[in-house]
Formats: sequence, structure tokens, C-alpha cells
Amino acid sequence: MDARPNETTVINVLGACSALKNSTVGKLVHNDSSRIGLDADTFVANSILTMYTKCDLVEESVCVLEAMPVRDVVSWNIILAANARNGDFKVVLELFRKMEHQGIKPSSVTFVTLVQSLARLGDDVEAARSIHSRILGSGVEIHDALLNALLNLYGKTGVEDARSFFSTSMPAKNLVSWNTMISACLGWGESEEALELHRRMDLEGVKGDEITFVAILGACAATQNIVQGRSIHARILASPSRISSDVAVGNALAGMYAACGLLHLASDLLDDQAKRSVWPWVAMMTAANSSGDPRLALHFFHAMLHDGTVPDEMAFAVALTACREMKCPHRGGAVHSWFLESGILSARVDTLAINLYAKCGAAKSARTAFDRSLDRRNPVAWSSMIAAYAECGEIQRALCLHRDMGLEGIEQDAVTFVSLLFSCSHGGLARRAMEIFASMQGDHGVDPIPEHYGCVVDLLGRCGHLRDAEALVNSMPMEPSVEQWTSLLNASTLHLDPCHTS
Repeated sequence: MDARPNETTVINVLGACSALKNSTVGKLVHNDSSRIGLDADTFVANSILTMYTKCDLVEESVCVLEAMPVRDVVSWNIILAANARNGDFKVVLELFRKMEHQGIKPSSVTFVTLVQSLARLGDDVEAARSIHSRILGSGVEIHDALLNALLNLYGKTGVEDARSFFSTSMPAKNLVSWNTMISACLGWGESEEALELHRRMDLEGVKGDEITFVAILGACAATQNIVQGRSIHARILASPSRISSDVAVGNALAGMYAACGLLHLASDLLDDQAKRSVWPWVAMMTAANSSGDPRLALHFFHAMLHDGTVPDEMAFAVALTACREMKCPHRGGAVHSWFLESGILSARVDTLAINLYAKCGAAKSARTAFDRSLDRRNPVAWSSMIAAYAECGEIQRALCLHRDMGLEGIEQDAVTFVSLLFSCSHGGLARRAMEIFASMQGDHGVDPIPEHYGCVVDLLGRCGHLRDAEALVNSMPMEPSVEQWTSLLNASTLHLDPCHTS
């Protein structure tokens, strides 16, 4: 009697190993299959591939793929999906090209993985349209999973593309379709449209799930629509327990109430959560800052740290804003140190730290923050440091930093020149300001904006160059503002020039 396993036995055992993620037994089965030649069977080889990918042994699965005498579309789908799960989306594209080069026709499953990988790689609308066209021409079955993957891809390129695809290419929309479109609207700042989509979803009788409620609560928060938010809260309470007790939904509710200024409700809801995410904390901090209570904002920040929630870029930004409003460099320094230790790369937080120290008159600390910023080629940080020196009265340092900015090849934009002209205005350097103003367009291609004119007009007026100030106002390509005429009038009064005052 032959006691050797056959293909069916091996496939079933490998299926069990995949389900249990037992690579030890799986490797033994693989070795035995190779020894008796069963791995030459494509179904067996695909089962071996699946086992390795389910056990997160992608390199071993690639070796199996390369050793297979015959690879079918299932083989490639297994390896493509494994790399997508690992976040190796560029590898997915390379493997897809290799698959096509070997003459394997992709299936709808192949295209789902490919489209999902493209969505994770960026917002290339041409790539989205190209793969969509290829799918239509391939003859594969275009099922719901593929349509939803395409909608998600278009949602990464812009709400217009997603809206068009949702309206014209998806006659039958399921819950995933609605959730994907709502998320696309939120991602592009179209919160009102997200709320309208939810109303349409209700009219079509599609019941929402946890993902729906989290997204819609985010839209209510963004629009500060407390009426709609309360209505959604009531619906959540009447929903099955898997929704009403969901941690993400609870955190979204707290964040919504915080964004609408109801901090007591937000805090109570957050206290009830078994696990707290960073978003509701940030929402409460932001609301506290907006209501003029930066101390409360910092209280929430420290409570978040004590809770074990890891701050994100926005949390650090709001905390530093609170410290700036309090003019508290010591607390700001502690927040800034935690930010640097986090390893987050954020030009926005770097700039806020510089602004904080400048507002507190601590030019040396501002320069330290500038020097420690992780993105030293960020022009906003340079502009903020120039403005910080001006704020602290260190005009020559501001001008020297601008010179260094040019030597480093850092792009100089309108904000840079506002900071620079502000520095000259603080230092009374009228001639230097005019030189900088002239070089903006000639050397850097930066068109003057009202803030540039305002700085120079104010400076010329204070220095007594009233005719030059008036000529500059009259040469403006835009209508001079009330502030600019007032500045000129005040300068005329200051220098007792009745002609200009009249």
C-alpha cells in the first residue's frame, strides 16, 4: 500500500498551515513535496506560495515562484497581494510588469491589487485613467471590489475625478462605495458634500457602519455642525452594540463635540473610551485655544501624554501655539524637545517653535530651534528666523541670515521678502529696503504683494521720504489699502508736511 501523500493531501495540510500561520510544519510539507516531486503541480506550488505569504515569509515565496516550472495568474496574484500587504507597492508594479512580460493575462483580482497599490503610491491622475482604460479593454469581470478600488484611486487624485466616476461608472453602489466617496470628499476638504452624500445614502436605504459614522462625525466637526452631530450621536446610540461601543466611533464623537466647542461633553465621552486616539485630544486642545484658554489646551496636552497617547504633528503644533499665546518659553521649550525626540518631520512645527521664541524675545532660543530643525532647506523656517531676529531687534543678524539663505540656494518666496522688509522697517533701513524691493522681481521673480508695499511705504514715511512713499503708493498695481493711505497720512503729520497731509 502506497502511504505517500497525494496532491489533495498536501494542499489541505498547507491550507491548515496557512490558516494557523505555522511555517515550521509548512516548511516540512514543502520539503517533502519537493522530495517526491509534488511541487511540480501548479496547484500544490500555489498552496506553498500561499503558506509562505500568510506566514509573512515573502522572500521564501519569491524563491518558490522563481522555481516554479509553470506560473499561472493565481501564482502571480498571490505574490502581488503579499507585497501589497507588506507595503511594497513599487515592488507590486515591478512584478506586474514582469508578469505581463511573461505573457500572463491579468485577472480582476490582479487589477484590484494593482489599483490599490497605485492608490497608496500617490495622486497621479494620468496613472489612474491609464489603468482604468486598460481594465475596460482587458475583458475582465468588473465586480464591486474592482469598482471600489478604482473609486478609491480616483479619490486620491481629486474629488472631481472621484465624483465623476461615482456618478457615471457605478450604477449599483454598496456600503463600501458610499464610504469611499465620503472619505474622498473629507480628504479634499469637501465636508458639506460628505454630509450631503450621507443624506443621499440614507434615502437609498444603505445603512452605515462604523467607518461611515467616523467619517460623518469628522465632517460635522469640520463644519461645526452640532445639529447634525447630535443627530448622528442619537443614531449611534440606537445602533447595534458593535457600532455604539466601537472605540473609533467613541473617539470621533468626542472630537466632534470638541470641535463644536462643547468641551465638557467631549471630555466626558473621551473618559468613557477604553482606548483614546490622538484626534479628540487635538480637537479639545484646538477648541481651548480658540476660546482664549491656552492653559486649558496645555492641560489637555499633558493629560494626553499621561494617558499614553502618542502626539502627532497637529498635537505638537497646537501645544506650541498655546505656549506662544501664553508667552511661556519654558513650557514651549519642553514641548519642542518632545517634538524633536519624536522624530516627526514637520516644517510647520519647526516654524511655530521659532515664532514662539521670537514672541518671547528669545532670539538665541529661536536660532537654536532653527539650527535643530530637521528640514533645513525649508524656506518657511528661514523666513520665520529672519522675522524672529527682526522681532527681537537684531536687524543685522536678519540681513546676514538672508545672505546665507541665498548662498545655500534656498528658494526665496513672497513670505521671505515680507520678513526681510519687516526687518528693514524695524531697523529704519530705507535704502536697503528699496534695494531688496527692487531685487524681488528682477533677481527672484517674486511679484510684490500688498504686505511688501505696506512695509516699504511705512518705512519711507517714518524716515521722512514722503514723496518716495507717495510715488510707491501711486505705482501699486492693486488698489492701495486704507492702512497704506493712513500710514502715509500719519507720516506726513509726523514730519509736518501740510502739502501731503492735505
